[in-house]
Amino acid sequence: MDGSAAEIHCAHTPQAAAYVLGELSDAEREEFSRHVRSCLICAHEVDLLEAAAEAVPLLATRQPVAPDPATLDEPQRGRAGGRQPQAP
Repeated sequence: MDGSAAEIHCAHTPQAAAYVLGELSDAEREEFSRHVRSCLICAHEVDLLEAAAEAVPLLATRQPVAPDPATLDEPQRGRAGGRQPQAP
């Protein structure tokens, strides 16, 4: 592969999200399952989407962490401290 768009595109890839989320009909799911077994592009997309779907519940349970003001530039420091930037 040389990375051209024709080599990295598959017309079935947009179905990957519905497949991972269980939104396809039984017939569509079976058809896409067969397709994924022979299409590396769609198989890769399904792998990425499954990993993302598994991570979402983990992200929802994490506590937000305030940024360290010492590591932020001036405009970000104002937002981190809850202050609004002042007009010049």
